[in-house]
Amino acid sequence: GGIVGYLDNKEGGTMSHLVSAMSNINVDGNEVGGIAGHIETILAHYSYLLNYTNVKGKHPTGGIIGKLIVHSRYYTFSLEYGVNVCTINGTVNVGGVMGYLGYDSGAYDGKEMNVMYCANYGSITNSANGNVGGIIGHGDRTHMRVLYCANHGEVNSTSQSSKVGGIIGRIGHDSGLFWMGKNIELAYCCNRGTIHADHKDSHVGGLAGYQEEGDSRDDFQWRTHDCYNAGAVTAEMKADCGGVLGC
Repeated sequence: GGIVGYLDNKEGGTMSHLVSAMSNINVDGNEVGGIAGHIETILAHYSYLLNYTNVKGKHPTGGIIGKLIVHSRYYTFSLEYGVNVCTINGTVNVGGVMGYLGYDSGAYDGKEMNVMYCANYGSITNSANGNVGGIIGHGDRTHMRVLYCANHGEVNSTSQSSKVGGIIGRIGHDSGLFWMGKNIELAYCCNRGTIHADHKDSHVGGLAGYQEEGDSRDDFQWRTHDCYNAGAVTAEMKADCGGVLGC
């Protein structure tokens, strides 16, 4: 990472008002971020993080954080006001703000994971089978909430098969069931960048490439709502491609 490579934040804490402003981070390795490469946490609030550095890595790679793992189901995590303005390139999971956000085995069904008021202005590209988004590559967690975020940059997949979205490539946890209660909320977000995938087997959407299953019994907010796309969505497709959701 531009400021920290690995942060063990399992006792909880904050990270705020940080700026990465190097010319380039070019790493032939995994877990690469403009601010932090890899974070392990339980109760945390991160805010006002700005990346002015071109970042290139493997899996996962993010403009602010490469990989973040939450270790408790009893506390809320939030990331607010993360902004990337530079080019981000990676392989599997790549995002303008975060490449991969996930959990350990005991914390998949817990409190909300909130990513809010974030923006991307840079070009975001993945080059391997995975997930790529203007804000998050893969948000692999129930109670995953992405709110009030905007993408203005190009999001592009050159890989064999990917989930590609202006805000998030893939959102929600795959339980292996036909339903998952309170899985995702994607709301009050917009995309203005061009979204593109080279391969015909990709899922491509203006806001999200792939949304995991929900539950019809959920409250109103646990779904995609109050979002818009004003960017072009193009793909060499044989499957799922949409102005808002790919699949």
